[in-house]
Amino acid sequence: MLLCAYFKCSIGIRGDNVALLTEVKSLTRDGAWPFILAADVNVTKEELEEGGGLPWLTWLQAEAVIPTNSTITCKGSVKGLGSLIDYFLISKTLVGQIESCTAIRDVPWSPHYAVKLVLNGDLKQVMVRSVDCGVTCRATNLLRERLVEGADGELEAREKEEVVKR
Repeated sequence: MLLCAYFKCSIGIRGDNVALLTEVKSLTRDGAWPFILAADVNVTKEELEEGGGLPWLTWLQAEAVIPTNSTITCKGSVKGLGSLIDYFLISKTLVGQIESCTAIRDVPWSPHYAVKLVLNGDLKQVMVRSVDCGVTCRATNLLRERLVEGADGELEAREKEEVVKR
């Protein structure tokens, strides 16, 4: 599950930010469903780990992933020094797939940097949830086919049929 969020500024892990984390906890079934949350968290990784006295990362079965090439993601916020408040929360089950997490400074908006997360993975292993309504879902089948074709070019027709049946 891919999520994005904006946490309220200057309140820490309280109020609306607790409500947001509670919603993420609910959406991910207490972290049982793998997820990536891209967020302007508006608190440092350390403040999030403290969680306002609550173990949010434990409850979400997640880790905070920060850029490795920068000590800030927002310029000039605290005494002109900047802060690292834009990062990812990612399920522990997906952490092993991380290739890199980097800040991109050359962006058309300010004062924040973009943050890029690159994952390793085999697209043939991507699972697509679909509702089984007794009718073949053309869109789901096309998505599966394109994911597999993109993974390693041309596949034999038999392999494509197996993927579409799943």
